[in-house]
Amino acid sequence: MRLTADDYERHYRELGDEELLAIDSSELVDVARQCYESELARRQLTEPVEQEFGARPEFPPDPLPMPADEELVQVAIITHQRTAQGAAKLLYDADVPAIVTNTPAATGTYAEGCIGVMVPASCAEAARDLLAAYLTWDNKALVRRWLEKDWIPDGFDECTVTVDDHFGEENKVAARITVAGIDRSSRKEARRAGMAIVHLVDGMIGKRWILLDP
Repeated sequence: MRLTADDYERHYRELGDEELLAIDSSELVDVARQCYESELARRQLTEPVEQEFGARPEFPPDPLPMPADEELVQVAIITHQRTAQGAAKLLYDADVPAIVTNTPAATGTYAEGCIGVMVPASCAEAARDLLAAYLTWDNKALVRRWLEKDWIPDGFDECTVTVDDHFGEENKVAARITVAGIDRSSRKEARRAGMAIVHLVDGMIGKRWILLDP
């Protein structure tokens, strides 16, 4: 399945202004970016300038108090500061206390430079439900990073992985990929296309199904 311009336009029109502005347009494919910019123009909004990554995203001025002596649980990994700020506000408006960390729990290098969102264990399910749809686009960026930086295809040496296109819904992401490198059996250069379906669990890579063409 390939998303069309109509799909992107419909999705952007359904977002609120803050959700729209939280999208990092640098992660969008060309057709998605064109639709994004058109929606900004229709609403007479200006795309925010990316700020230098600081120690933590800005939270609302009066952070909600954390329950005493309760375990904190990571519920998301977010790639960009603007998106993290939007997630923080979403949780704050729903009376869910949260903190962020610059060292989210993850296996691999795909989460380097990302932001982890932590909430009390008693609020974890509510936070996941609130953030699921909001983080669809950011989850796509996480999967792209993982495929291109951490995933090692079987049967290849010295290979690179390119995500040609990807689409998703909440914590499920599908991607068309191309692997190029040295075939381990023939020792010749080879290039193979394939498909990947990846589930994220609290921002971490969970179950995945990846198949390369013969």
